[in-house]
Amino acid sequence: MSADVDGEYALIRRIQAGEHECFRVLVDTYKDRIVSLAYRQTGDRSMAEDLAQEAFVRAFRSVNRFRFDSSFRTWLTRIALNVMSSYFNSRAFKERSLTQTYDADVYEGFLRREASQFEKEDLSLVRSLLTQLDSKFRDAVVLVLVEGWTYEEAARVLGVPVGTVSSRVTKGITLIRKHFERRSA
Repeated sequence: MSADVDGEYALIRRIQAGEHECFRVLVDTYKDRIVSLAYRQTGDRSMAEDLAQEAFVRAFRSVNRFRFDSSFRTWLTRIALNVMSSYFNSRAFKERSLTQTYDADVYEGFLRREASQFEKEDLSLVRSLLTQLDSKFRDAVVLVLVEGWTYEEAARVLGVPVGTVSSRVTKGITLIRKHFERRSA
């Protein structure tokens, strides 16, 4: 176990013992990462901040159930992905997505790695399709291809074997490509 994880575990034990103000250290440490994860999925900075805040609220409420069998980063990311999945399944998202426009550069890295044949004007379409994918595919694609996590890290967050992450990424990309093929036919 690394010194960072040991220190983080000690901090979590203090929070669990009632020193709730220590949670601010974890928020300060992970806020940018969680907001970035949410922004890459939503394309809306304000919504990303709201979703990140909800993830931290849920983490704070659940911190006494943290089992120390993973890093806090892994545990928090799983919570954040659940918050985002709930949002994408919500009526509010479905209504909002009918009129939503997106910043074109958010998925530039994703497209460069996996779909370089797509046109620039298709960037918002890629994001739109990602938000409509089943969460198991979306989460795997976003963690590995957008966030740059290793398959092993993504497997720990998602609670599935590495091979499952790989197949979900492949299937997610296949679904995106099929959509573009149908569109261009």
